[in-house]
Amino acid sequence: MSERAARPPWGLVAGIALAALVPATEAAAEAPAAAPAAPASGGEASPSVVRVALTKAASEKLSEQRVRRLVELQVGGGAVVPAEAIGPLDENAVRVFIDLPEPTVVTVQVQAPDRRLETRNVDVAGLPWEVATRFVATAASQSVSALLAPKRKPRPRPPTPEEIARELAKQPALEVSSGLEAVYNSDLETALFGSRLRVAFHERVLSESVSLAALGSLDGGLWAEVDVAAWHRLWLDPDLRLGLGAGFALGLTRGLRAEADPDLELWVRPHGLVALDVRLQPNAWLRIGLDPGASVDPSRDAVGLWMGGSAALAYEGW
Repeated sequence: MSERAARPPWGLVAGIALAALVPATEAAAEAPAAAPAAPASGGEASPSVVRVALTKAASEKLSEQRVRRLVELQVGGGAVVPAEAIGPLDENAVRVFIDLPEPTVVTVQVQAPDRRLETRNVDVAGLPWEVATRFVATAASQSVSALLAPKRKPRPRPPTPEEIARELAKQPALEVSSGLEAVYNSDLETALFGSRLRVAFHERVLSESVSLAALGSLDGGLWAEVDVAAWHRLWLDPDLRLGLGAGFALGLTRGLRAEADPDLELWVRPHGLVALDVRLQPNAWLRIGLDPGASVDPSRDAVGLWMGGSAALAYEGW
């Protein structure tokens, strides 16, 4: 971080230069400017030692002793600024480096343990060096106080939709669904309409279900069946998923074929399962499904095409 201090108006510069000669004003300028820095929570205590080092060019213009004294007073909080610029390598200290790379610009670099380097450029053009010393000490004190302040805890990153979907896929859930179904059977040469009630249990890899369906034709025939199925859910989004699987059903019919004898017939129905689920509420889903398969009549050794479609509302989360 780098910033350039604004130069004060010439009238203010002259006032400050004159005030520097008055002891009372000097004491006021040396009052602490920052509150004690709180120790970093859950980590190492904030440094209490501030090491100040000046280059040869800077020490020829600025009063090194006075810079240290002003930094100690302005930082406050029990901070100690030793007269020595260097100390033990394992010392928990803030280190201040002051240089004069240009005749009118003072560079102040401050670094604390586990913190980034902070750099400030102080423009001292036209200022007496006594006054410039105070500007430099203030800039150094502000940087030290900023680095001694407790670190802000980073805000937790919200999970991405992909991460949410992965977590949802791991959670087992019980589901109850009910919906409308329409079917065309090529062997019976008729369309069937009705409803289906399903109970399913979702696991990480497979979902298993048992369902009961009651279907009827326009001419009064009935088809009732019990079905077991298993499928895998592919989470496309936290609110959208695709199910792919297969099932097996046993059906009882009556009145679907005029020549049927006896009246009740048993059918076997292997089938596939494709379903698209769209979340409506946290625990409610709209399911659009396809049910392609075959209908087998064991009494006649006849196989027909079964093509079904459905729309259902599902509630899960127990």
